[in-house]
Amino acid sequence: MSLWLKYKFEFSNIAPIEQYIKKVAFKNRIENVLEIKDASYELWNKALFEEMNGELLIEDKNIEKIRDSIQEMINPDSLFQKTKGFLEIQGKKISFNSILYNSRKYREIYGDIQIDSTNFSFEDLFLNNSEFKNKILKLIKIDLPHIYLTSCIVGESPDAVNDIRERIFTYHPKSRYFIEDFFSTFKIWSNQIREEEIITDKTKIDYGYYFKQFNTEYLARKIEKDTAFNTYCTNMAKKVGAKVTGGSILLEADTTETFDKLFQMIKDDFNEIKNQWYSDKKLKTALKSWFSGQQELDI
Repeated sequence: MSLWLKYKFEFSNIAPIEQYIKKVAFKNRIENVLEIKDASYELWNKALFEEMNGELLIEDKNIEKIRDSIQEMINPDSLFQKTKGFLEIQGKKISFNSILYNSRKYREIYGDIQIDSTNFSFEDLFLNNSEFKNKILKLIKIDLPHIYLTSCIVGESPDAVNDIRERIFTYHPKSRYFIEDFFSTFKIWSNQIREEEIITDKTKIDYGYYFKQFNTEYLARKIEKDTAFNTYCTNMAKKVGAKVTGGSILLEADTTETFDKLFQMIKDDFNEIKNQWYSDKKLKTALKSWFSGQQELDI
């Protein structure tokens, strides 16, 4: 069980090395908010383990030494900045690891920052420990110029980064980021169904195939502006004991099955408009019309 953070970085006229240094400084700010104790900082090249041909460039208790080492690099794409330490919660020492990913390949799998523990389950801590949960909730309020949070996720495995079914908590400052993740889950679900050869009825829609045709970022931006969508989201969230507030989406599970139930409900609902999934424009119109029809549902 880990925590993943995804950000939108809007740097301009800044060299890649300087961008990476700003990311490391931002990650360090997160660690300070979490009150990490006895922190040790590492900088790796190519991979995080020697067994994977990774190279430990430097390890130090002083984060400034890490930044100085980065300054000597030419290309930061292959770098990984790792921090080890511990959290102290109600007298318990909880091991702490955080990793800053920089290459697009790894960020698509793990997000920008991954945080986990080797001796405690984040799942148990988040569901049962209010002090730990409050620390996590502080993270959604951290920002810096040119660095904007898009997702804060707590889940069972790295699959949670792109599959909402694997989550027990998710926060998105704008609903479109949640919509994009939901579309991503549709693709994953469709591929799983096809691999298991469960779909034998040709009248059933292959969501994964259709979503490959769409610009999901475009759809998400258009859908989030629709008041009917926000009403629908609020109703569905209430149904699973979560909440949607002020254009942002914060969904918190009460069990490990909550998010899977949410996905199944919305997936089944979307099946109603399957015959209109032909283009970005037609799907957008169909979704808006469908959401509007759900506003009066007593759920």
